[in-house]
Amino acid sequence: MKKLILIALYLFTASITCNETYTIKTPEPTFKQLYSNEMFNRCISELKIIEGFRSHPYPDGRFMAIGYGHQLRKADTLKHVTKIQAEIVLIKDFKIRIDWVHERYGFTGNKLLAAARFTFNMGVRRAAYLFDGANVEARWLLYCKRRVNGKLVKSNHILRSRQRELELWRL
Repeated sequence: MKKLILIALYLFTASITCNETYTIKTPEPTFKQLYSNEMFNRCISELKIIEGFRSHPYPDGRFMAIGYGHQLRKADTLKHVTKIQAEIVLIKDFKIRIDWVHERYGFTGNKLLAAARFTFNMGVRRAAYLFDGANVEARWLLYCKRRVNGKLVKSNHILRSRQRELELWRL
């Protein structure tokens, strides 16, 4: 059943209307390779839980987002998405983070997925600060705060997410 859903997601990719351009710099994996990777699927599932689904645009930090945390840009015309459309966009967004991390740092396997997941949540600027520095593992868990009324406050929810990423990194 899960494979049928994934095949359906793949087939609906063309039906999404979004003015965003996605460029993939690393060789495109085949459909079978991409969806047979258990850890990739686990990352997508966990990102869906962490981000939560919203069919309409909502404020997410300094940006507006839709679906499962897709940052809307000025050129985006998305005003409503279904769960299937949102999952397809999430997969594309995550693949963009995977490509960025792989191109910049050469990480592979679980380290690549963990770094891409961190980058998806925290952005490329914070990811570059973390991965360009020394003692990556020691500093990873420092990124567990969110803004509440303009102040940075430790979030146990974000801390658990960072812990899961670090576990994946260490596998």
